[in-house]
Amino acid sequence: MSFLRSFVGRILVGTEKLGNFFGGSPDNVFDVTKSGGQWINANTASMFLGVAACAFAAAAIRFRKRSFFLIAVLAAVAVVPTGSKSGLVLLVTMPLIGVLVPLLVRGPGRIWIPPLLAIAFPVFLMFKHVLNERIPETFVNDSASSLGTRGVIWETAGTLFVENPFLGLGFGGWGEYFYWASSGALGRTFPPHNIFIAAWSDMGVAGAIVLAVFVGAVLVAHVRLTAQTPKRESFAWGFGLAAFLWLFIHGMADAVTFYGDLRTILIPALLLGLLIAEPHRRDAPTPEGKPSHLPAMTSI
Repeated sequence: MSFLRSFVGRILVGTEKLGNFFGGSPDNVFDVTKSGGQWINANTASMFLGVAACAFAAAAIRFRKRSFFLIAVLAAVAVVPTGSKSGLVLLVTMPLIGVLVPLLVRGPGRIWIPPLLAIAFPVFLMFKHVLNERIPETFVNDSASSLGTRGVIWETAGTLFVENPFLGLGFGGWGEYFYWASSGALGRTFPPHNIFIAAWSDMGVAGAIVLAVFVGAVLVAHVRLTAQTPKRESFAWGFGLAAFLWLFIHGMADAVTFYGDLRTILIPALLLGLLIAEPHRRDAPTPEGKPSHLPAMTSI
């Protein structure tokens, strides 16, 4: 508690989260299995570690630095002890995205897309059956409990949306109206646990639409660059895509914003900067006066 009241706590945790904590929404601070130290919430910590792992994997490929790859591995391994269920699922799937998307969207790899789509659902059912047989019962029960809580939150969001569909609730309105709209079903106020609901709540339907366009543009731009760049660099864009997917997917069911939080924002900001700069880099003239289409920054 002394840490949360300290100046360092305000910097590392953020005044908004601390305001919510001392205002009756304590997040997971008092949960012995989910409290996340300086992150307050272990789920948020797993998101930071996962996004960082994908980003450093992209940097390791782009800059050919083994030290970046080592950091990526350490960050990925550190996701496991957070105990985040979404983090564990994304830890398995996002590296596959980083590897498979560059292989599938480039030239001959495209012929494998239809058969992979055809077997995707049967493979998912088989994987689900294996998980049901292998994973601990407590993990299943915790997952059901988490989904139940989010179900109440999203049902409440639907009730509030019907009453204020276009203008939303205004900044801070969610915290003011949630307990009343949910009839106190969860005992206290919970965040929206969805980036689009949060955007609608704060800025109205126009804000949610702008966010959806932004998310789509970032993901499509990564896929296009993955398909258009030389093979080695395409894997860097593939893991950049995985980093943003991890961020956005996690944001669909957790108490974070579209950029994560104040400690995560630096990573997507750097990746977004690379994405924006790429067209200028590719069109930059070489010493011979011709546009450069070579892989960027092969050493550092």
